[in-house]
Amino acid sequence: MLYGIISDIHSNKQALDAVLVQLKDVDKIICLGDIIGYGPEPNECVEIIRGLNGIVIVGNHDLASLGEKDIELFNPHAKEAILWTTTRLNEENKRYLRDLPYKANFENAVVVHGSLRDFTDEYILSVYDALGSFELLEHEILFIGHTHAPYYFQKGDRVYGERLRNGDIIKIDGIKRIINVGSVGQPRDVDNRASFAIFDTEKKEIEIKRVPYDISKTQRLMREYKLPDFLIFRLEIGI
Repeated sequence: MLYGIISDIHSNKQALDAVLVQLKDVDKIICLGDIIGYGPEPNECVEIIRGLNGIVIVGNHDLASLGEKDIELFNPHAKEAILWTTTRLNEENKRYLRDLPYKANFENAVVVHGSLRDFTDEYILSVYDALGSFELLEHEILFIGHTHAPYYFQKGDRVYGERLRNGDIIKIDGIKRIINVGSVGQPRDVDNRASFAIFDTEKKEIEIKRVPYDISKTQRLMREYKLPDFLIFRLEIGI
């Protein structure tokens, strides 16, 4: 079975389209939340995800855009984009997002947006952060997003972590791992290419992939809709 695992699309249809071309031969898509927020095409991205018949969970920006999370917790740029997104989302897409679960299981894996301690909001950025989720992890693999940077942690004799780059492969061998697949629509690891993963259950391996997309088209739309300049700029350099 081949799974395509994506996260943090953030209303960036150009990036999502480029990733889905790469995932055309997978058996199922797993989406780890934050379909919307930041970018210029929220309805389009939600409708694409709705049509995939995949496994989809909710993220913190999805909830904030529905009024189900305090937007004062977000930085000013994110807050401005959330307020704009709220005015753009149609009712059908709002209902879809509102019905999404916070957590899901498939194969030998569990998926959440943030962590097992806080499904939507905790950032796992370090070995110390990972410890809390490892204590709660009953599956072999935890897939997450939220930080916008591909990374993995494993728990053997000690907890170890490492950044993931394009083409890196993680073998599934019984060791518990937390794998962050990075961001489709707003990477933050100084690589502006969309990030995602392919999980091959037959080969027992997970591969991180990066793909370029038409950043300038996303930026043009963001300027047209007067979204924050910083959000437009950051797409170029992947921060």
